[in-house]
Amino acid sequence: MGLVILDLDNTISDDEWRRPFIDWTHPDPDIRYRAYHEQCVRDEPGNRVLFEHIAHEIIIFTSRPEPYRHLTEAWLQRHHIPAQALYMRANGQTGRSADIKREHLQSLLSLHRCTVQDIVCAYDDHMPVVNMYHGLGLHAECWAINVRHAGALSTSHWRRRTGRAWR
Repeated sequence: MGLVILDLDNTISDDEWRRPFIDWTHPDPDIRYRAYHEQCVRDEPGNRVLFEHIAHEIIIFTSRPEPYRHLTEAWLQRHHIPAQALYMRANGQTGRSADIKREHLQSLLSLHRCTVQDIVCAYDDHMPVVNMYHGLGLHAECWAINVRHAGALSTSHWRRRTGRAWR
């Protein structure tokens, strides 16, 4: 059985309604995003084809901070998303999503004793993350629920899928 890596916010979790909770005036990212993250459990799922009835193990890579693990796990459970592992941003960790998810991938490969060849596909709403995966030899696709919030993504690169995910 292969592995599928999924991002959460704006890939399978519709976070658009939470965006007004981001306090763009605050310099500390933990405080800036606190109210936004605290509401994540109320998101509706999207791009269900990526996680419903697939024949691969699901691994979640997210830039959400570790303090929101309990809310994230509750959301996954409530929406019957059978994640085998959940990798989150470490407390106090800052940096770009692509760098954080590269670290997640390195941990996955060492801790779960798997190889890049075991990963069927990685899905994220940010092209820099997708490009990072490509650079490491992974098949990756950009999937976003809300294209206007897809990070560093032009409309020509974005496509909302209604077809089948990698099986």
